[in-house]
Amino acid sequence: MPVARRPVAMIAAAQRARSRHASFPQHKRVGGNAGGTGSEGRAQLLRADLASAGGVTAIALVGLLALAVTYALYFGRDLLIPVIAAILAGYLLKPVARGLRRLGLPAMAGTILVFALFVGTLGGGIYLLAPPAARWVQTLPENLDKAERRLRNVIRSVGAVRQAVDDVAAVAASTAPGEPEMVKVAPPAVSARILDGAHNLVVGGGVAAFLLFFLLASGETFLRRTVSMLPALSQKKQLVRISHGIERDLSRYMVMTSLINAGLGVTVGTVIALIGVPNPVLWGVAVALLNFVPYIGAIICVLLIGLVAIVSIESTGRALLAPAAYVLLNVLEAYVITPHLVGRRFSLNPVAVFGAVVFWGWLWGIPGALLAVPILTALSIVCANIDRLRPIAVFLRA
Repeated sequence: MPVARRPVAMIAAAQRARSRHASFPQHKRVGGNAGGTGSEGRAQLLRADLASAGGVTAIALVGLLALAVTYALYFGRDLLIPVIAAILAGYLLKPVARGLRRLGLPAMAGTILVFALFVGTLGGGIYLLAPPAARWVQTLPENLDKAERRLRNVIRSVGAVRQAVDDVAAVAASTAPGEPEMVKVAPPAVSARILDGAHNLVVGGGVAAFLLFFLLASGETFLRRTVSMLPALSQKKQLVRISHGIERDLSRYMVMTSLINAGLGVTVGTVIALIGVPNPVLWGVAVALLNFVPYIGAIICVLLIGLVAIVSIESTGRALLAPAAYVLLNVLEAYVITPHLVGRRFSLNPVAVFGAVVFWGWLWGIPGALLAVPILTALSIVCANIDRLRPIAVFLRA
């Protein structure tokens, strides 16, 4: 039995030895792979740290660039506002000048005619409407008091709030005995602000007028010279296609929007004249201009027309017809006429529109609010005609 068991025991011992010998390199290899996996993990962590650091740097650079552009837009507003206004007016008038050339009128003669009619109409309107507008601004405090007295039973809270404000101002103005007298700096008079605004308007209008004339007179000179600098024929064709597409869409938008706003202004002016509101031409022009500012412009028009009607018309019920008529006409224009004539191609995202009005109004004041939607529409049109920027246009469109 011991002799028989010995071979079996030797065989079992040999198998155990072979299993241990075979398992040793395997453990070594596993350890080597674990070490390799660890070094690869450290390398991945290092790359992730570098990527995150690069992302933070990129975000910081983008933020600094946005701040720099915002500061440049703010400090350059006296130059940029006339330039942008001239470019938009050029897209409005180019189809007219092109139509005169097709009728056989020489290019320069058509340009001079269109420019003279546009500037003459604009200047004549400002000359005729500036005096009544200035008088209304000067009598605004009296009109507010009169409107408050007329609507005292409807808006009682206005008097309470005003009395509270006067009490707080009186308490703040009173000083204790022995305290030094406070020196108050009076704000500039209304006439001074009007003169300053008129000076800026004259200077900016002159810059815009000269630039507009040169844009109309140049025609496609800049485009031809830019195309001549491109080396490949495909690039030339692409640039011409993009440029013509942008000009076509922008011209169509500017023409249709201007006609719609002018029609709304004429209609509102006629209706409130029939109701009995004075200076209907002035308020019709104000409606046409403020209709370029969505949401906020409509609210301002309702308040203006309501205030003028309440002050000017004896019957309160008849006076309230004027703002009600404007609201009805504005709703008809915004939800029926404009979508039908302009179409969804130029409809914009309401959030983007509101953000643009707030941003440009904060940056450039009233001119910025008036130019906000045309600038946003021009940006969406440019992005829609360039393949790489088309996602931005999709975001801006409704």
